[in-house]
Amino acid sequence: MEEAVRALGYLSDDKGICRLYRQYLPLVSQVEDPMVLVIMGSAAANLGHFRTARWLWPAFTPTWP
Repeated sequence: MEEAVRALGYLSDDKGICRLYRQYLPLVSQVEDPMVLVIMGSAAANLGHFRTARWLWPAFTPTWP
């Protein structure tokens, strides 16, 4: 899932990223790359899903250098 999110992020496909988020919601807590959470949160915010974005962004801050 992480590779797909990164690829869709490079393509600026916010709808595709949010579709993956909804499809693989149980796996989001297992994401190891904090940038994937940033990409997912940004896509959610771009589409007006601010609660989702706020949930995803703090999830990466403890691991951010």
